[in-house]
Amino acid sequence: MAWIPSQTNINNPDDLQVLQNFSYTIQYIDSQYGTPQPVTLTAITQSYPTVILTNGSTASIGGYYQYVFEGSVIKYKEKANDNTSFQTITQPQYGTTIWGDFAEADVYAMTSFKADRTLYHYYNYLATSVDSQQGKVTQTYIVTLTNFWDAGQRALKQAVQNQKEGK
Repeated sequence: MAWIPSQTNINNPDDLQVLQNFSYTIQYIDSQYGTPQPVTLTAITQSYPTVILTNGSTASIGGYYQYVFEGSVIKYKEKANDNTSFQTITQPQYGTTIWGDFAEADVYAMTSFKADRTLYHYYNYLATSVDSQQGKVTQTYIVTLTNFWDAGQRALKQAVQNQKEGK
């Protein structure tokens, strides 16, 4: 009969950001009896240990996504009049933000910052159930993760304010 939700995009693009907890439920209602049927969820795209799939008559996708936007680069200078003190930090592996490896106290002068320009990551999940009249039924659901730059922008502003050059 019907998948609930009927929309394949589970969330609006700007509703979910990195490290934000979420939970989305999925059901399949049998076309003949009008009752919820067991749903099995499978991650189509990369699976994260922080995102849990729960199967059953009310299935769910929940948890949070670690930091997955990885194109950021910070460059700064640690010491005055020392051209060997330039440091470059690139986005670490999935799980933390680039600012986690950045020590503001070590900054003499910020030289550049390049933010990851990827706006969204899309995660696909296959929902499978059995209908009494149609047999096996499937639906692909999409969870959209948005790269909000607010936290990085605040960290960059603070680093520039705290730099030692010219003081």
